[in-house]
Amino acid sequence: MEFTREFFQTLINNLATQIVQVVIILLIFAVVKKFGISLLQRIFTLKIGKITNATEEALKQKETIKQLCINVFKYVVNLLQIVLIISVFVSIGTLMASVGAFAIIITFAFQSMLADIVRGFFIIFEEMFLIGDLIDVAGYQGEVIEIGLQTTKLQLIETKEVVLIPNRNVGNIVKLDPNRVLVNPE
Repeated sequence: MEFTREFFQTLINNLATQIVQVVIILLIFAVVKKFGISLLQRIFTLKIGKITNATEEALKQKETIKQLCINVFKYVVNLLQIVLIISVFVSIGTLMASVGAFAIIITFAFQSMLADIVRGFFIIFEEMFLIGDLIDVAGYQGEVIEIGLQTTKLQLIETKEVVLIPNRNVGNIVKLDPNRVLVNPE
């Protein structure tokens, strides 16, 4: 009976310790994420603010790169947070040994997400379109309000609705002339 009580007491103590560790990790990463995003926004605001004779295209490009950096930062922080939380419950050695098999499983399971990310890099680095551009893509006409690694956000011209288009669906892109876009007056 004493052995059972000690066993459960040890189990409860270990579980309580693990829960405290997870809460601490969550709090630390919440602060890191908030501080990091704020820092990135300040850096880009200062860099963009120093540009005096920048064209509208250059400013759009800077805004697009700023959003990309913030999104990549969020992904990296979230990934590190997940790894640290898992390491609370599983030893790092075991975790590293299973990474290879896990990577193969993830690759197959998340093929569409990986396609979105690869296409997102092409969209951004080949400057297919920028934040603020009016485009016709995937059957939608609207203004690009955000370009992420996985999706592109458009605010539709006619309805002002915001749609998310997976980057893998971004095929033929037509940039619209803002002076020629007709919106039905209501």
